[in-house]
Amino acid sequence: MQEEKILFTEYSTEKDTFLYNVTDLKAWTKYEFKIRSWNTAGYTDSSWIMVETKQAQPKGLAAPRVHHLEDNPHNLFITWTPPEEINGVLQYYRLQRDNITFPFSFDTATVNYTDEDLMAYTMYSYAIIACTMGGCTTSLPATIRTLETAPSSVGLPKLITISATEINVSWSAPLIQNGEITKYTLLTNGEQRYTGKGLFSLISSLQPYTEYQFILIVCTNGGCTSSPPASARTHEAPPTNMRAPRLKVTGSESVEVTWEQPTYPNGEVKSYELRRDGDLIYVGLETRYHDFTLMPGIEYTYTVTANNIKGSITSPIARARTNPSAPSGVSPPKLQPSSLSDIFVMWDPPARSNGELLPTTPVLPPGSWGPPAGPTILPLTFLLPSSYFRRSITFSGTSTNSGSS
Repeated sequence: MQEEKILFTEYSTEKDTFLYNVTDLKAWTKYEFKIRSWNTAGYTDSSWIMVETKQAQPKGLAAPRVHHLEDNPHNLFITWTPPEEINGVLQYYRLQRDNITFPFSFDTATVNYTDEDLMAYTMYSYAIIACTMGGCTTSLPATIRTLETAPSSVGLPKLITISATEINVSWSAPLIQNGEITKYTLLTNGEQRYTGKGLFSLISSLQPYTEYQFILIVCTNGGCTSSPPASARTHEAPPTNMRAPRLKVTGSESVEVTWEQPTYPNGEVKSYELRRDGDLIYVGLETRYHDFTLMPGIEYTYTVTANNIKGSITSPIARARTNPSAPSGVSPPKLQPSSLSDIFVMWDPPARSNGELLPTTPVLPPGSWGPPAGPTILPLTFLLPSSYFRRSITFSGTSTNSGSS
């Protein structure tokens, strides 16, 4: 039983009605009051009367506690405790996020809630509201940042071709980073060419006139996200490594010439130039040419030049010799008697040897042979006086054919 407490003493007793306002009482609490009247003989107490104070808003409502859920950057777990002074009958709780009250309430037995579908790596504040019939109290806010996750929607890197061997690549941070960017990684045709926190990189040592694919990977502590691939082509450069043409002798007057494009065209080949002994004989895009109207038994040299818009490359020299054929243009020998039994025979080489001439052989009596080709005078001896003779000179090349006159 609580000790009685004198709240007020009235000494002006002439009134008919007395009034006193009792303050600093607790809400939703029963109190008993009585009146004690004094005179010179003593005092008399009235009977006790019980009064219950009205409900009021709760007091001592602590801020909620907010927790991360493991590996879940989009959910938060909120818990709270009842107010220290309920000041009435607790009816319900309400929850606020960023000063916006949820459209639903919680019964008094519920002291936790999982907030879902939140933005990753975003600051949120939560406050709890406790209500009685006497009013509601809002706690101080509790602030927390959601966990990091991989960035959202990484944009295409921007590509600018600088030269035949360089491409400049630049990029921007994702609009929704979902965390602190820890690094950017740039892949070129699947090969890592840059890692760091910069926003550009000059990619060098590339091949001319080659298309490259670039992918940007952006990472936070919560994961990484790749951009769609972006492609760019380096500029053209003069072609390199042109191999010598292949030659196929197809007769005594023709050679077939074939070739391949340069190992590194470094661009679009606009034309090929074929030269024979330094003279231009073909311009075009074909890689085969049949060279006719050549001379038999002659060695020819061929080169091929490949051209693009940036320059050209000429192949090494290829050599081929046409097949020989029988000499042509052989004039009759000139005969001049020099005595009763001697005749001088004179002849010229053929107009066209059509190959390498073998020793010139005049048809003579056994044991007599002529020298090699050239203007020659050969004496014929042991002939009968005043007789008619017919002789021929034979010129021979490396071919099995022969011509005579």
